[in-house]
This record gives sequence, C-alpha cells and structure tokens, in this order.
Amino acid sequence: DVMPLAEAGRDHISFLRDGKMRKPARESEAGAIFCEARFADEIAAHAIPLVTPYPANAFGLAAAMFHPTAMRPRPITQRSGGEIAPTAVVEDPEGLEANVIVEAYAVIARGVEIGRGSVIGPHAGIGPGCTIGRNCVIGASTTIQCTQIGDRVIIHPGCRIGQDGFGLARTPQGFTKVPQTRSVIIQDDVEMGANCTVDRGSRRATVIGKGSKIDNQVQVG
Repeated sequence: DVMPLAEAGRDHISFLRDGKMRKPARESEAGAIFCEARFADEIAAHAIPLVTPYPANAFGLAAAMFHPTAMRPRPITQRSGGEIAPTAVVEDPEGLEANVIVEAYAVIARGVEIGRGSVIGPHAGIGPGCTIGRNCVIGASTTIQCTQIGDRVIIHPGCRIGQDGFGLARTPQGFTKVPQTRSVIIQDDVEMGANCTVDRGSRRATVIGKGSKIDNQVQVG
C-alpha cells in the first residue's frame, strides 16, 4: 500500500517531497520511497529509491493503482448497473441508456437523457431537457437544471447547477429581475466538489471546460 513516511512499513511505498523531510525519510520503515535524484542517497538504507522529478504526483498515481475503487464515488446503496430504486421518479425511462443506476427518491424529468454507466444519487433532481453523458456520477441531493454534461463527470453531493444567475436591472421603481435564459455546459472529465453552485447566464452559457477540477463550496456565475 501507500503510506506517509512516519506510518509506512516495509511493504509500503512513501514519498519525500522536499529537503525538510530528509530526517523522517532516513528514519522511515518504508520499503520504497519516491524522491528526486538529489535525495536518493539520503533515504533509509533499506528503502528502494524510486527516482522521479515529481514525488508527490507519483505517490498519488501509485495510490490510485492500489485503490482504484476510490477514484470515483460509489453508489450510496448497493445497486448494480441498470437498477432504478422503486421510490425514484423517472418520467421518461427511454432516455436512460444501459447500466444507469438511479438511487432512492431521485427525480428525473421528462426529456432527460443519461448515458450508460452513470449513477444518479439519492434525492437528486434532474430538470427537463438536461443531458448527462456516460460514466458520470451525480451526487446525493444535487439539483441540475438547463444543463448539458459530458462524459466521466463527477459531481459530488449537494451541488446546485443551472439555476438562475444573479441578474437584476435597476429601474425607478427598484431592482427588476433579468431573465436567465441560457444554460450550463459541463464538458468531459470535470470533477466538482460538494455544495458547489454553477448558475446559468442571461446572455450566454456558463461553460466549465474539459478536465476542470473544482473544490468544495465554489460558486461559478
């Protein structure tokens, strides 16, 4: 497995990020340590130096090899591909490709298209006309409106996507709402943390580009 220097044993891989960690690297029980070439002679004598200019990245990639199931969220309930929970509401099942999982109390409106292998979490709401690509994960209690989502997108729980942006016009009588008539486009391989909001626009679509990674609690207007 992979472990930090202080916790690693002989059957673990660890990493030395910079010179500040040279002493822990010399004392570590790790069997192998990712490190830059300049530190290869400064790690514990029993440890195999795995030389790379990017030790932290290498450690992360190794962790993905040891823990492949942690690379994307699992369904909260024990469901297999193609299973729709009895309490879910799917107005147009023909819009779902094969092996889509829809968990309890999710609501999927008419006209929604969802690609194969995607997972819709419990209490998620997908509004009319939205499209979700293949092998996506839509987290619990997320709401999605007026949105097109590409393939392999991960949206963690509690996100709000495609609702009105904050559009107001000043008038003599006060502020008047400006209609938000565009959409949200989320391209392939995006991951969005929990409790993010992505508003749709009034004049153009809000676009999250391919491969973007967004942390928790971020608002995009």
